[in-house]
Amino acid sequence: MQIKPSFKKKYSSDQVGRYYAAVYLKDEYEIVSTGITIKEAEWKTWSKRKQNSGLPADETGAVAKAYWKVVGKLREALTRLDARKEVATPYKIKQEYLVYENTKLTGQLQEDKKKKEGQKSVKSLANEWMETDLFRFAKSTQKAVKESINQFLQFLE
Repeated sequence: MQIKPSFKKKYSSDQVGRYYAAVYLKDEYEIVSTGITIKEAEWKTWSKRKQNSGLPADETGAVAKAYWKVVGKLREALTRLDARKEVATPYKIKQEYLVYENTKLTGQLQEDKKKKEGQKSVKSLANEWMETDLFRFAKSTQKAVKESINQFLQFLE
């Protein structure tokens, strides 16, 4: 299996484009969209190859980091297929990569949503406290505390 980089611009006048990875196995290949946007100038600098090695000339730039990140993820997909004893074709590797990335993203979004629901704003906590815990004070004190909290809430707005 070989993984080769590719760069495509939407319009010829664009200064940026998308980075793609092509997974090759014998006569078959699949193009995997990485979702990474890079500048054309960076691509041109990076894509200059060393003679005969096929390795990029600059291994420290943003493009090289994106390349090795994607290669690592595609190799992880290949490893998962090997662990399940499935035949690894370029199409299966691409599907495994996409399914895993989507699952990871969906899981993170759900986790973020749960954390966000668990967080309460100062305003909602103050309102909740005024509804439930204000009765602990004497009537004369309740009025002063309620007034202070309302002034604080106005300050927050």
